[in-house]
Amino acid sequence: MSELPAKSEECASVPQPPIRFTVIQSPLNRVKLELAGVLAIAVPLYVLVEILLTTGWTQVLVLAGYGAVSGIWLALRARRVVAESADALSRG
Repeated sequence: MSELPAKSEECASVPQPPIRFTVIQSPLNRVKLELAGVLAIAVPLYVLVEILLTTGWTQVLVLAGYGAVSGIWLALRARRVVAESADALSRG
């Protein structure tokens, strides 16, 4: 069996930065967060629709409606954010 080498006393005194999960700054980070929220709501909605609605067509209509409204909302938000950031870049 091989043993791992012991840390020297010199290395032990050097502070190590904490490991963090970071995301590069982007104007679309808010839209990404909203997408995560939409997906977080979609899973429980699917379970509720599956339990409460027995006919297949009503399930499809409810889920398609949620998907359409969510998609339109996210597309409009993304367009607005991109337009705002383009205006900010053009102004200097």
